[in-house]
Amino acid sequence: MVKNLREHLTMLERTNLITLLDHGSILPGAEWHEEMNAQLKEAHVILLLISASFISSDFSFKVQTREAIARHERKEAVRVIPVILRPTDWEHPPLDKLQPLPKNAKPISIWRFQDAGFVDVAKGIGNVIKLWSTFNLPGPTTERRKQMANLDQLIETVRLQMQPEDRAIATSKTLRQLSVLMPADATLADLIVGWRILAHPATEQEPINIERRRITCNELATMASSLTAEQGQLTQAIKTWQTWQNVFAKSDDPRQKTMADTFARELAELQAST
Repeated sequence: MVKNLREHLTMLERTNLITLLDHGSILPGAEWHEEMNAQLKEAHVILLLISASFISSDFSFKVQTREAIARHERKEAVRVIPVILRPTDWEHPPLDKLQPLPKNAKPISIWRFQDAGFVDVAKGIGNVIKLWSTFNLPGPTTERRKQMANLDQLIETVRLQMQPEDRAIATSKTLRQLSVLMPADATLADLIVGWRILAHPATEQEPINIERRRITCNELATMASSLTAEQGQLTQAIKTWQTWQNVFAKSDDPRQKTMADTFARELAELQAST
């Protein structure tokens, strides 16, 4: 399955979007563990290939995964992505906080056509890389790490405090996805400015989905306000919503298309508020 995945990532290599590092990249005679650790420290995107064998491997799970997620939490890696190869009980800490591939975390081994599962993974990885290049999204600089740390705090607060639980899980996952797409100079304080504006109804009677979205924006602004004393800027909020709308508008996923429509409406409200 690893060999199949490599083959499906070939086009990303040939178009110079990625350089693959794995066991096969280690030269003969090299110290295997040292070389693997060096590769982990260099990688911007780390794939965890999930199966029962992976979970049961002391080195893969306890050593490599721990190092990968530590880099993720220190904001030294752009993204750590679980790729679900075979069915296994993997959704426990520390893996449960990560967004997996393929879509809906459906293990590739149970896809009717496994090639379709590998294609879905390759497209997902390609989208991550293209977002960083197309929108000039920031790398793991000191300021970026600080920014992401604040967002991580908010995501954890949402997960623990928002009710009901399924809404908290869904909102925290969406925030995790959006946090990766933040412009380099945007801050949590800028998001608070946007959420506070969007929490107020534009008309007396609004569709129920918009009312619920405004309630969520109000909750997010309240929770985030306890995590920063900085003063946000509306111009930066507008820039952020514009980035989100542009990203999701390019997606083929119906849910992300719906999110693009939501961001477009909210962007118009933020622009009107100037």
